Amino acid sequence: MTDADSLRCLDERIRAVSKALKRKICAAEAESVATQHATLLTYIWSGYDMGAAASFLRGKRSPERTTEELEDEVTAFFLTTPSQELGTMSMEPSGPNAAHAARRVVEWRLFLWLREQNCKHGVAPSRLQLVRRALLQVPEGLPAELEERVRRPLGGAARAQRKWLRRFRRGWAAKLGQLPIAPPVPVHQLQEKAWALFFGGEEIFA
Repeated sequence: MTDADSLRCLDERIRAVSKALKRKICAAEAESVATQHATLLTYIWSGYDMGAAASFLRGKRSPERTTEELEDEVTAFFLTTPSQELGTMSMEPSGPNAAHAARRVVEWRLFLWLREQNCKHGVAPSRLQLVRRALLQVPEGLPAELEERVRRPLGGAARAQRKWLRRFRRGWAAKLGQLPIAPPVPVHQLQEKAWALFFGGEEIFA
């Protein structure tokens, strides 16, 4: 192989690597935009609940990031997106990210309710109770097709409901089963203890 041939081969390799790098950059940028849109949809459809949006973003970012950092990023997304784009995004959503955002709102609201049942009332709801509650948490104003897509597994057969709940438990670190039995204590002490245990990293039961 002559020097000219070697240079030509090297040039072709450089071009190939450059094209591959550009494709990766474009894919990363597209994923970043998709994540931003889905986070904003979660924020809007949850009634501007920062906790819901931050929890969605945590699943897309490094889990080591603090809640404050995630909330700052959500705020930045919202403030830098034109109002017209926000309106179009929420009224005419498209793609799998829209369904993901809508499901996240349902899961977030269900999680808050479940935590309250565990910590305040000392109960672990049944499958039917969880499903009924989840159906009540579907965001209002969704396009009919998207709403049907979100409701379908919850309103279907018991097998589909169990599958949905298994994924919910994995995503929110909830355990299947009854709350541990303990000696009776005054209600106010039970509530205080339950909340303290939860925020200390203990399990929730669904």
